Amino acid sequence: REDVYIGKKSITRPIRSVYKGNFVDVTFATGGAGVCVSSALARKMEPWCLAGKLAETADDLRLPDDCTLGFVIINKLGGNLTTSPLFHSHLEGLNNVKMASLRKQVSLSFSTKNVININHGNSKNQVFNATIDPTRFMSLHCFLFETAEFCE
Repeated sequence: REDVYIGKKSITRPIRSVYKGNFVDVTFATGGAGVCVSSALARKMEPWCLAGKLAETADDLRLPDDCTLGFVIINKLGGNLTTSPLFHSHLEGLNNVKMASLRKQVSLSFSTKNVININHGNSKNQVFNATIDPTRFMSLHCFLFETAEFCE
C-alpha cells in the first residue's frame, strides 16, 4: 500500500542527463542487481512506464531502463530509494559475498569471471565444478534447496 523502491546503487553519485530540454540528476538502483517496487508505487509510475512508455521515457531521458525507473520514482513522483546491501550485481566483487549470508541475499548476478564463491559441499549439498556450473547458480540452488532432485 505504500510507495517502496528498494535496491542497490551501482554508483555513489547521481547521473546528470537532459530530460525534455532540462538538466536532471538521476539517482537509481542498478537493474543488474534487481530492484523492488511496491504495487502502489508501480501504479503511480504508469504515465511514464505502462504500454511502451518506459522506452519512450528512457529515450527522452537518454538513459537506460534502470536509470529511467529511478528518474520516474524520484524525480517525477518524489519517492526515495531505500538502499539494501542484499542486492548484488555483476559490477561488484561477488566472491566477497560470504557463504554464511547466501540465504539472506535478495539477488545475485554474475559475469564470466565474477561469480559467488561456493567452495564446499557435504552429504546434503552438491557443489558442481566450474566447467559444469560456470555461473555457480546450480551450486547455489543446491546450497539453498538441498533436496532438489539434481542436487543428490
